[in-house]
Amino acid sequence: MKGETRNHLICLSVLLVLTLVFLHSILGSNQILNNIHYINDVTFVSYNIKEAMLTHHSLPLWTPYYYSGQPLFAQPEYPFMDLNVLFILLFRNIFLAMNLTVISYFFLAGMGMYFLFWQFRKSHAASLLAAIVFMFNGFTHGFVIPGNVMVLQSYSLIPFVLLFLVKALQEEKPMLYSILAGSFVAMQIWLGGAIFLPYELILIAVYAGVFLIGGNIGKNLKKILLTGVVLAIVALGLGAIKLLPGAEFVNLSNRGAGISYEEYLGHPVQLKDFGYTLITNLLPRGSSLSVAVGIAGFVLVLFALKEWKKKYVLFSAAAFLLSILLALETPLARWLYSLPIFGQLRHIERALVMAAVVMPILIGIGFLQLQEKIKKEPLKKAIPFIAIGLVLIELLVLYPFPASTPITKPQDVPIISKIAEDQTTFRTINLALSTLVGAEGYNYMAQENIGTIKGGSGIWFNDYLAYLSIAQNTQPAKLWGILNNKYVISKDPINHSDFKFVSKFEGCDNCNLWEAWGPYLYENIQFMPRAYRIPNAVLVVGDEENRKNTIYALLINSVNPKKAVLVEGKEDISGYTPEKLKKFRAVILASGSLNAQSGKLIEDYANQGGIVLPDVLRGEPSITPEKVNALFNVLEGELTEMPFKEYSPNNVQLEWNGDTDFLVLSERFSNFPGWKAEINNKEMDIEKANGIITAVYPGNEKGTITFSYHPSSFRNGKWITFITLIGIIGFLGYSNQRKRTRQEPPVSDRWHEH
Repeated sequence: MKGETRNHLICLSVLLVLTLVFLHSILGSNQILNNIHYINDVTFVSYNIKEAMLTHHSLPLWTPYYYSGQPLFAQPEYPFMDLNVLFILLFRNIFLAMNLTVISYFFLAGMGMYFLFWQFRKSHAASLLAAIVFMFNGFTHGFVIPGNVMVLQSYSLIPFVLLFLVKALQEEKPMLYSILAGSFVAMQIWLGGAIFLPYELILIAVYAGVFLIGGNIGKNLKKILLTGVVLAIVALGLGAIKLLPGAEFVNLSNRGAGISYEEYLGHPVQLKDFGYTLITNLLPRGSSLSVAVGIAGFVLVLFALKEWKKKYVLFSAAAFLLSILLALETPLARWLYSLPIFGQLRHIERALVMAAVVMPILIGIGFLQLQEKIKKEPLKKAIPFIAIGLVLIELLVLYPFPASTPITKPQDVPIISKIAEDQTTFRTINLALSTLVGAEGYNYMAQENIGTIKGGSGIWFNDYLAYLSIAQNTQPAKLWGILNNKYVISKDPINHSDFKFVSKFEGCDNCNLWEAWGPYLYENIQFMPRAYRIPNAVLVVGDEENRKNTIYALLINSVNPKKAVLVEGKEDISGYTPEKLKKFRAVILASGSLNAQSGKLIEDYANQGGIVLPDVLRGEPSITPEKVNALFNVLEGELTEMPFKEYSPNNVQLEWNGDTDFLVLSERFSNFPGWKAEINNKEMDIEKANGIITAVYPGNEKGTITFSYHPSSFRNGKWITFITLIGIIGFLGYSNQRKRTRQEPPVSDRWHEH
């Protein structure tokens, strides 16, 4: 083994040992990191992945387990393909997979920085020092490790992106390394690491700008353009399978219209916290994030400035300065808010990730500068150990190691154990948090195959939260019942006639997810089935705002949802044919629903026995409460629960016997593009019912009704990724063949050799 390779292995072994020491508390599958993101969110996602891939042999495109069902794969911060997925498939234990994922990516973070620094300066000691600082700086302690695993994964791959970018620009033929750089960006997209991508883009731009300085500017510019184009094509092409669904998801969500400037700012760095933020966390805690590299580390940063003419030092210094200027809420930060992508970011202080990447490089350079100044050989040899020792003492020894906590299983929570005894299909709601969004233990419910009507994450859908808010403030039992809610968990007693007290269970005020423990359990008397057929459907037509307001008013005050379903229609009644209208017992005309051509259609509908409110044929200008009550009082019949033939995240099936009823599902299929409903190979319109759930009209058809979820954003992204991958393989194969052809002597020369 060559000396250089041996030394690389020694240094990497040191990084591995440090990783195992730092994360020793999660070796195995009995403990997990003691933070809410791992305990709730990562567990929830991991369980969904395991169930979809191992039980249903599909990707987890959809989850039925929170927010009454919504897309999962498309959520930007959730992974498509990462080590967690591979470990789940390999070991079939989500907690072991999660722990191995944390350990693996933490080690990869150090390895990436080690080889990135080595690319600049061939020093094992300095590379090792840079890697250690990258692994254990204040940003890692304060944000990366306490965050969810997707934050760590994205952070760990940044050095690899920069490494291959640097190699691409240093090579005469940059294609291979440009492809590798783009591939690592795509990996970050796959694993849900979009949180750092905008700042990584700034790092790439800064390095490209510095690379232009000096030498042949025209040649350098050409290489930058080629590298940038290839990197972008590969990153976007390979990442399309995750990017396109993610973009659709965000556009439909609260982030679609951007975020407020206050959300964008988050908690900017304060100048008074300079010491805590940049130097040492031994100082009193600041109000924002930290990238502290320790006192010894910061001194070495200053030593590095002597080599400011070196491009990698200039790049690091420039990126560091930009990072601070953004995190401080300067005019630069305000300008960045006006740009696409950046205007959808939250917490500008996360720009400190750029400082977390480049400060280790400066520390390594500063170490080499210090080493050069020392002439005495014994001290010169001792300097690496002294520098690494001082950094480790402050960044590792003096910090508390990540705490772990024993795995809590659903059956360990008495109130959840009781709920899980009920084998029917239903959802729960947890009222321990007053907010509509928050970690409330839905990961435990998911592991028992029980859905909840609330949920977590930083991205949500305004129409659904509006429904929950209206329900909470008006008719909670009724509107939650429409969402298939059967059980209510509360930290306090509930005094409501529609909530039947079940029992009080043991609580756990000191648990991370104390909300999940209740301790009070109630049954919702107005519970409704997950799927049912119903004989009466009422169509509400009008402009969007008015028809939604009308539906909510009817749900709250008039409609018995066990007898009739409200279908949210189009803006204009003339958008329907007589045949389409015939399936509705009544049509309610909200503001904006009529035009000059509406009269004949309404008259024909009324002549066939349909009820129209207001009765515009008789000149009624508006709907009266008396007429509304009269309408719903004459509707006869009640719902009939429908059993599921199959129920999986992306596919739902029921048998239909030809009844001329509507089929209603307490699912949000109607809220998202990509769901398709079929019977006997005939596609049916998916209607939004009761303000938020789903209805279809199979008519007289008999057979299996299938709801399947396969959004076009995923299909298109999948094909783009596949074509990009084939293109990369083809290019690499062609390049390798050309290289071999050039190396082989002509046939005539080979003949003469013999």
